[in-house]
Amino acid sequence: MRRTQKIALFSAVLALLAIPAPARKSHPVLEPSERLGAGGTVAVYSRPEGAVVYIDDRYVGRTPLEVTVARGQHRLHLALFGYKSVTEEFNNGQTGRLAFSPNLFPMPSEVRLALGGAEDFTNASIQDLQGDGNFGPESFERLGPGLFKVILKPGNWRVNIFAAGKKPGSLEFTLSGGEVKELSLPLASSIKKWTEVDSIASAGAGDGQLTLPHGIASSGNQLVVADSGNARLAVWTMDGKWVQAVKFEGEQAFAFPVGVAFAPTPVVSDQRKNRLTFLNPDFSFDSVTSPNEPYRVPMGIAGRVGKIALADSENQAIRILQDENLSASFSNLGLQNPGDVKWTDENRLLISDWGNQRLVLASPEGALVSERKLEFNPGQVGLDAAGNVYVPNGPGHEIQVFDPVLAPKAVISLKGAPYPAAVLWVAGRLFVTARDAGKVLILEERAQ
Repeated sequence: MRRTQKIALFSAVLALLAIPAPARKSHPVLEPSERLGAGGTVAVYSRPEGAVVYIDDRYVGRTPLEVTVARGQHRLHLALFGYKSVTEEFNNGQTGRLAFSPNLFPMPSEVRLALGGAEDFTNASIQDLQGDGNFGPESFERLGPGLFKVILKPGNWRVNIFAAGKKPGSLEFTLSGGEVKELSLPLASSIKKWTEVDSIASAGAGDGQLTLPHGIASSGNQLVVADSGNARLAVWTMDGKWVQAVKFEGEQAFAFPVGVAFAPTPVVSDQRKNRLTFLNPDFSFDSVTSPNEPYRVPMGIAGRVGKIALADSENQAIRILQDENLSASFSNLGLQNPGDVKWTDENRLLISDWGNQRLVLASPEGALVSERKLEFNPGQVGLDAAGNVYVPNGPGHEIQVFDPVLAPKAVISLKGAPYPAAVLWVAGRLFVTARDAGKVLILEERAQ
C-alpha cells in the first residue's frame, strides 16, 4: 500500500514539472538569427548617453551601442527620461556600417508654486525668474490666489516673489527636465507700514489754516495747497513752516481753487470760475486762460515744463495745454466727471475717472492703455518715484495703493481721518489733504 502511494506521488511531481513556467514579461529583443545574415552594423550614440534604443519597436539596449541589423527598412527610436524622444527611419540595404548620433533636447518641467499661509495672495507676482541663461518661463498660469503653474526648461533656477504687505521671498531650485515639481514659499508680513507722523495746519481762515483743502503740489522747498474754502493758495516750506497765503481781489480773485501744479511756475484750476490761473514764481498774478470752448468745472491738474494736463470734469474731457495754449483734448474714453489727471514717467496720463469709479491709463492722444475698476469715487491721485499710484478714498478714510500697471498693492488706513482729498508723494513721504479736518497729514513708512 505504501509503495503504491509513493509511486502516485512521484508521478504527480513529474506531471507538475512538465507544466511550462509562465513567460516573464520583458522588452522584445532582436533575436540572434535576425542579427546574423546579410546586413550591416548600426552604431547608435546620443548626447547625453544612456538613452534607451528600440529598433522596430523592440528593445536593443542603451547608448552607446552597436548592433547588426538585417537588410531592409527599419525604424530607430531613442528615449531618455526628461528629454524629448527621437525617431528616425533608415534603410539597411547593404553591408557596411551606419551611425546615428542625435542630440537629445531636455523636456520642460512643470513647477507648481504655492505661497504659504491663509492670506489672500491674489495680487502676488513672480519676478526676476532666471536660470542658466534661460530667462523667463515658457508658460505661466495663475491657478488661484497664491498658486502658480510655470513651465520651465531644465537647469538651476531662482525666483523672487512679491505680494502686497509681505516681505519679498526667494526660492532656488534645480530642474532635470520632464518632471512635475511642487514648491511652497511662506511669506512673512512686511516690517513697514505707512504711519501718520505729523500734520500741517488746522481748520480755519487764518495764517497756517485751511478750509476744505483739495489739491496739493510741491516745487523745491515749497508745499502749496489749494485752500478751496478760503479761496486762496496756502504755502508752507516742506518741513511745515508757514510762508504765505496767495489771494487776489477783483477779476483776478480765486472763487474755489481745487487743483494746483507747477509747469514750472504755479498753475491753479478754479472750479467755479471755469478757468486756469497762471502765477509767477513768486506767486504774483500772471494771467488767466479760458479756451474758445470753455472749461466746465475744471478739477485736477498736472504740470511739466511748458505742458499742462487738466481734468475738465463736466465736459467729460482731458485737455492738454502747451505754453498756456490749448493744444489737444480728448473725450473718447467714456469719462464721467474726471476728477484728476497726472503725468506718469512713461509719458502717459493717469486719469481719476470719478463718475465711473475707475482709474485709466491713456496716451496723451487719448488711446486707452489699461484701466482699473474701483468701489469708490477716487480723489486726486499721487505717484511715487517707482510709478506706484496712491488713490484717496474719501468716505472710506483710506488710501488705496496700486502698482504702475494698476494692480492692487496695499490699503493705507487713516484711522478715521476726515475725508482724504488729494495725495502727494515727496522723497518717501505722503502728504494728504484731509478735507473736512482742514489740515495736511504727513505719513512715513515706519518699522512696526
